[in-house]
Amino acid sequence: MKKKALLAGAGLVLVLSMFGCAGVREMAENVGTAFSETVEKAPHLFSSGGRELKRQIEELEGASVQEEMPGHQEYYFHQADEQEKRIYRQIQSGIEEFETDILLTTADDDLIDRAYQKVLMDHPEYFWAQNAGNTRKILYTTYARLQPGYNVSSQEARSQAEQIEELADEILTEVDQKDNTYLTARLIYERIITDTEYVQNENDQNIAGVFLQHEAVCAGYARAFQYLCERAGIECIYVTGDARDTVEGHAWNIIRLDGEYYYVDVTYGDMPEFSSSLEENQALYDYFCPFPEEYEQLVTPDAGLVLPSCTATANNYYVRNASCFEKFDRTMLYNYFVRQIDEKNRVIHFKYTNREAYERAKSELRENGLLDELAGYYMDYYGLDTLNYRYGALDELYTFYVGMP
Repeated sequence: MKKKALLAGAGLVLVLSMFGCAGVREMAENVGTAFSETVEKAPHLFSSGGRELKRQIEELEGASVQEEMPGHQEYYFHQADEQEKRIYRQIQSGIEEFETDILLTTADDDLIDRAYQKVLMDHPEYFWAQNAGNTRKILYTTYARLQPGYNVSSQEARSQAEQIEELADEILTEVDQKDNTYLTARLIYERIITDTEYVQNENDQNIAGVFLQHEAVCAGYARAFQYLCERAGIECIYVTGDARDTVEGHAWNIIRLDGEYYYVDVTYGDMPEFSSSLEENQALYDYFCPFPEEYEQLVTPDAGLVLPSCTATANNYYVRNASCFEKFDRTMLYNYFVRQIDEKNRVIHFKYTNREAYERAKSELRENGLLDELAGYYMDYYGLDTLNYRYGALDELYTFYVGMP
């Protein structure tokens, strides 16, 4: 009987490398020279131009502020006070209409910055105002003019918006599970990872980069996830902050499933240098509803953001799939592998909830022959004489991946 060649295997990098994305904070990236002018330099309020300006300001100040926008969650809008909500709506209306000179009924520089930031964080569909270069603010005594930088013309933006909406509808037709919000969100996560490469370009921080060019950085990934979730009726928040061990900013999401909040980081879920050795376009599920205490070691939200607390674990991928273990048990792990192989899963992944159990499993798998036993079962199951497998681990998340042919 010919002897089987056991384990022509390759290991993957065990330490997770964190990375961030430059420019996720819109005001820091987009606002150029903001300067003040005295009221004497503004149109005189008793001239014909001044009277028209006075009328416009009074009309804006007297207008009611729309509290809800159908189809939009507007998480950050609902945190604002009455004055900030008014400025938010003025900025939003101007961006939506591609105005290049938006009249605002405040001269409060910080208030304008906060409102503008909230608009862009709540509305991923305003892609023409993201990656847009400099935005100019002119501050007068009692009012201001905001001159946003747009990255395309209004005609181009409207045409691209139609294309994006059509593509989004096609995606949601394929992935939307009306009775299963968790699965819909997970399929959206997988689809963005499958369709997008981490590449910097002129639209890398907006949804046009993801849907039209299939290239983006973290802000683009997070906005595309927010955009599709919102269209699917899933509460989703866009978050900016810092990634550990980097000098760049980062962007991710918080979603609500079954009444609880969870982190989602589509960018970190797309690590082709890790996953391509396992299976082409393999999404890493460690960043879809991760254990909050683990994920919070990797990122820090921007100061000033008021975010819901993420404490739940019920919708963690490994918890839902009975592949999360509190302690190492060799027999239990062997039986888990057998079930996965019997179900013809090509990538077998599982995690531990603590460092001690994880280190014990790593030792048993690599040094004490457990992978040899598992590979032997796989070869017997498929009648193979040789086996080339891939093995890897995310060392800080206590997760293992084994890729079979």
